[in-house]
Amino acid sequence: MASLSDIRSGIATRLATISGLRTYTEMPGSPQVPAAAVIPKDAKYDQDFGGSVLYSFEVWLYVNSADLARAQKAIDEYIAPTGASSVAAAIDGDASLGGVADWARVTGWTQYASLVDVAGGQVLGMPLQIEVMAS
Repeated sequence: MASLSDIRSGIATRLATISGLRTYTEMPGSPQVPAAAVIPKDAKYDQDFGGSVLYSFEVWLYVNSADLARAQKAIDEYIAPTGASSVAAAIDGDASLGGVADWARVTGWTQYASLVDVAGGQVLGMPLQIEVMAS
């Protein structure tokens, strides 16, 4: 079974296919925006699926907040279900995350972007949920 670190790296590798998006496998102290950080949320062990683990992650998206209208448009492109900047499309491009997962999918988001304090400054940020099944 792939390790949590392998899965985080697999997600970050897929997100790195989005032009200009910097990816982090851990919450960065000072992200260089635009950025995405892969943060584990929880895991469910399921013996019914042959010992598989269903992982939940939040991918935190960060964009420059200097121009809020432009920042919101950038966030909208990242959270769209399709498109060149779509996180969902990037994950769908290789749902096995380079062979470390049975499947991965973006399941959605529950809170839209807001100003977030990071490293003494503000960025526009929001979490996007991803599920990964690994056996």
